Parts: sequence; C-alpha cells; structure tokens
Amino acid sequence: MVDAVPAEAGPKGKTIQVLTDLITFKVTTEETNGSYSLCETVTAPGGGTPPHVQHKDTEAFYVLDGTYTFLLGDESIVAGPGEHVFVPIGAVHAFQNTGSEPARMLILNAPGGIHQGFFMDVGVSVEDPANPPTPDMERQIAKVMEAAPKYGIEVLPPKDAE
Repeated sequence: MVDAVPAEAGPKGKTIQVLTDLITFKVTTEETNGSYSLCETVTAPGGGTPPHVQHKDTEAFYVLDGTYTFLLGDESIVAGPGEHVFVPIGAVHAFQNTGSEPARMLILNAPGGIHQGFFMDVGVSVEDPANPPTPDMERQIAKVMEAAPKYGIEVLPPKDAE
C-alpha cells in the first residue's frame, strides 16, 4: 500500500498566471511521490508559449475546450476537445490558442516537480481566476528567461525571428 501524501504539502488548487496562461494545480508532485504533476491551463485567445525544449521532463497536453495549435518539432498540430499531444524529453514544442475564446487543457509533466517548481518561481498568484490581472509581459518574460535554465528549459526564438 502506498502512503497518501496530504494535499497541503503542495500548491494544489492554487492558480497562478504565467505569461498569457492561468494555471491551476490539480495534482501536485507531492501527491505522486515525484512521479508527475497535473495542472489545468486556461489560455487567452492568441496566447500560448514560445518554442522551447525541456531537457528534464516529458509533457502531455489534453485539450478540454477550444482549439490549440501545437508546434512539435517541425510539425504543426491542431487539437480540439478530447485530443492530446505528447512531447518527449528534448523535443522542440510550443502551443497557441488559435481560437477566438479562451481555451482550456490539462498539462501533465513527468517526472513531477520540475514544471511545478518552474511555474511557482515565475508565476504571479491569482486570487480571482474569473478576473485575472493584466499580465506584465515584460516582467514575466524576464522571469521566464532567468528561471528556465534552472529547470532544464531552453527557450528558443520564434521561427519567423530566425
């Protein structure tokens, strides 16, 4: 029998804002003995992440609402509700909400702790997810760029900037 880890051990239920995304922790690394973490993400229209590589963890996305366009290597993948995208360690990837309404998905990272720590380091606490603050993008980008290497994340320039 596996010992249960109390929910109070991690940020479960806490919502933070990272760039254009609202991230709510659903299952923390503390609850899985480090195996994985799971969060729900709401992305504003046109929002998403820049191309990046994770050198220490895998990532899986499961779309709940809306439409996301994912970059995976050189491939563009459009995913809607019920569809998923798996990103192995070392793969270039990014995502963008290409719809006109907020989109929502689950993100699983394994092993746990890496992305959870990254999100906690760079995110801004959100008290009312229904009325999030306008993100200070310049400050957020600076925080992401500074913290990313600590977590094995390599942020890449957009393809059109190369």
